[in-house]
Amino acid sequence: MNSARSPLVKKVRKKTVFSNPVKFPPSVTKGLFFFILLWGITACQSAPVGEKQSDRTSDVVRSETKFTLNNAILEQSNTQGNIVWKVKSNKTTYSQDRQTAKLEQVTANLIEDGKVILQLSSKQGEIRQNGSIILLQDQILVTDPRNQAVVRSEEAEWRPSEHILIVRKGIKGVGENLEVEADGGKYSIDKQRLELSGNVVGTTLEPSLQLKTDHLTWLIPQQKAIGDRPLKVVRYQNNTITDRVVANRGEVDLQQHILSLQQEVEMRSLAPALQIATNSVKWNYQTRVVTSEQPIQIIDLDNKLDIIGNKGTIDLNRQIANLDDGIEGIDNRNQSQLYARQLTWYIPTEQVEATGNVIYQQADPPLKLTGDKAIGKLKNNSVVVTNNNRQNRVVTEIVP
Repeated sequence: MNSARSPLVKKVRKKTVFSNPVKFPPSVTKGLFFFILLWGITACQSAPVGEKQSDRTSDVVRSETKFTLNNAILEQSNTQGNIVWKVKSNKTTYSQDRQTAKLEQVTANLIEDGKVILQLSSKQGEIRQNGSIILLQDQILVTDPRNQAVVRSEEAEWRPSEHILIVRKGIKGVGENLEVEADGGKYSIDKQRLELSGNVVGTTLEPSLQLKTDHLTWLIPQQKAIGDRPLKVVRYQNNTITDRVVANRGEVDLQQHILSLQQEVEMRSLAPALQIATNSVKWNYQTRVVTSEQPIQIIDLDNKLDIIGNKGTIDLNRQIANLDDGIEGIDNRNQSQLYARQLTWYIPTEQVEATGNVIYQQADPPLKLTGDKAIGKLKNNSVVVTNNNRQNRVVTEIVP
């Protein structure tokens, strides 16, 4: 056996009947240390009565060839002598060059400053490159005690020194208020950040919101999930869909229940039956309040009413919309139009209240009114235009 070759790990421990562990002098080389410990584990076992010396010698040679340990604890230390990871395996089988080890029934801890920051388990495993890469297979369970997040998979690569866990064969993650699944992912252990890719589905627990995209980054301590690709969002209430949203980008604040969407945002509300389009919106999916500081268009699908504002807020639960900074309302059934500075729209009754530089015009009969306030319904041309300033009168224009 080549004593100059570096061992796979810093320490190997196995339960024995000795009350005190064997201590080796510092002058013993790493390869010799590994050889003596491995030989000692085998040689200290009692031989059957009447067993010949040659048989015992043969057993030792076979053990050295197989490099197999039962119930072994493997540890890796840093340059300061602090343990950085610890792996326990029911059965550990080394390659002949002692650079890889196959594991069965694996449990492991990643340690930082004396505290466990990651716990892992799997049915199978393999240690490579002197402990810099640990492969895990079959029923992988990963828990981060710092944030209580849990990750499950069937195949993963753990790089302890890089603080990275790479998942290649399906991943499911569960946090305080979010569940995710995807084709694969990467967990940055030091940043507590889970990056998911391929058929990503994220589900908030309460209220229930389902998000689908191709790439999602979950910032677990900050309780945020960021999607930088086109995404689809569905909101449920008592297992019934209430709203659907699509956008090119989005971010979920799981603590505040706010979904921020950007670029080509389209939202469909089922109750009331509205379609909302804008380029940037914040949506409190708990209270169903939609707010945009950019131009926003609201279409009443049942009544063919179209209202556009340069910014606005829609309370879908109360069914009230407030638009500001210049608005235009169009009834596509009778071609009536309303222009104003601000507008409040009571969606169930279809009544509108507009203020500031009001212009109302209709096609049948042809009519145009201007003033500073308008109240009424566009669908049946029942709009009253008034002026609170007595010095200015309502101007009525009959359109030929």
